[in-house]
Amino acid sequence: IVSTIAVVGTASANEFGVSVSRDWGGGDLDRAGFSLRIPADQRLAFEVGVERNVQNSTDQDRYSAGIAYKVYQLGPVAVDGKFSVAYLHNSADTDGLVGNLGLGLRLPVTKTITANAVLGRQFGHDSMSKFDTNVVTLGVSYKF
Repeated sequence: IVSTIAVVGTASANEFGVSVSRDWGGGDLDRAGFSLRIPADQRLAFEVGVERNVQNSTDQDRYSAGIAYKVYQLGPVAVDGKFSVAYLHNSADTDGLVGNLGLGLRLPVTKTITANAVLGRQFGHDSMSKFDTNVVTLGVSYKF
């Protein structure tokens, strides 16, 4: 496993990002978070993230892992299809897994800074379906 991560990490520059997101329709939560993007090749990347929401009595931590696949390049803007699974840890509600599908835009600002925007849909089943929502995320990342 370690050698696989090392090979994946050498494909091109990894990126560390910070972001803010907003849920609409499933609790209207605002989150701030950190992410790590590890490119596997020119089109595929692995992404992991941690986000935190603190609002009233509905604190929620969100731990996610997923993939991004570049589906289109429009000038400098890359369009990524995204899929991830997230574990939601809630202070006052049910904990569990949710899925996420989305479309992301990545615009290089400099050689090392990239602006990111993602429009996604979060969905769960059974007790987690109350967290079904649309999610808009904005952020910046730094290549290292």
